Amino acid sequence: MAMFREYESKKGNFWELRAYLGQSDEGKEVRITRRGFKTKKAAQKELSRLQVEFDENGLQHRQSMTFRELYDLWLEQYRLSVKPSSVATARRYCELHVLPAFGKMKIDKITISYCQKVVNRWHSKYKQYGYLKKEAQKIMKYGVAIEVMKSNPMQKIITPRKKEVEQPIKFYTKEELKTFFKHLESMRTIKLETFFRVIAFTGMRKSEVLSLQWTDVDFSKKTLSIGKTLAIDEFGKIIIQEPKTTNSLRTIKLDDITILKLRNWQMAQREMYLKLGFNTFSKDQFLFTNKKNELYYP
Repeated sequence: MAMFREYESKKGNFWELRAYLGQSDEGKEVRITRRGFKTKKAAQKELSRLQVEFDENGLQHRQSMTFRELYDLWLEQYRLSVKPSSVATARRYCELHVLPAFGKMKIDKITISYCQKVVNRWHSKYKQYGYLKKEAQKIMKYGVAIEVMKSNPMQKIITPRKKEVEQPIKFYTKEELKTFFKHLESMRTIKLETFFRVIAFTGMRKSEVLSLQWTDVDFSKKTLSIGKTLAIDEFGKIIIQEPKTTNSLRTIKLDDITILKLRNWQMAQREMYLKLGFNTFSKDQFLFTNKKNELYYP
């Protein structure tokens, strides 16, 4: 039901519109008031537009929701579908770069041209501009899915490209590796020596090595089982989680010297930590921990 009323002001005569459009998704009545129309016909035309807008998308959402509010809804859903470390990464990039660019904007005011300007600016400043664009696009895609956005403007922009610069692969030569281990031996730090020996002779990532437990080492078969990794969640807590791909789940053979280093470190760890008041005889004990026998911050 709508009501049109003519009123008088200092600037002349105008028309006012009052109408009930329907109920929001939350079950609340949505009523509107608009003023300043020069004719009754103009007020009726605006009512027709608002009614279509409300029926298609929900006027209340379209007019009041900011990108930040959409981001909060998306993040709540995103937590249910990915690993904690992925949430932590997404939050870090979004809160440092995406939200400053879009956070305060009403979602119906975000245009393709504005998205293009933002991505161009990211492109000129950051190597990870593609990731930033992807995260913003995912949030807007969620907005379309829950029907608070008509379309995804970030999906329609032209992604700029950086010139590819060939970077040499950084690695130690055989002689450099020998020099490095010779230095570690001179330091008499069996813990570091074993840690870097495992990295150098297995190709494991440091986050994988830091998640190893003695149950992962089979001394009789001379193998090492790799099936987890150390990570940080969105709250800064150290966690153990499965690797990203099934290819990361593997069992590898160890050479005799690495097996010897691991045996020597296991005995040294038990003796060293017992003096500190920690019993490390459990097979579930982690190979490399700090002085409080806690996981290292990776």
